[in-house]
Amino acid sequence: MLRWMQTRRSLSLGFGLPVYVGMLIPLVNLLVMPTAVAASTLLWVREREQQTS
Repeated sequence: MLRWMQTRRSLSLGFGLPVYVGMLIPLVNLLVMPTAVAASTLLWVREREQQTS
């Protein structure tokens, strides 16, 4: 997974940085965390599908 993130650095930072900032805001972080988990799973599945195609 680390190798995958290193090869797609802009995608990883583009996803992770807004999540990090959202987690710093009180009460907003209650919505950000579950959304980020679902979104990261969806991102991973879509990227893996593109690799196998």
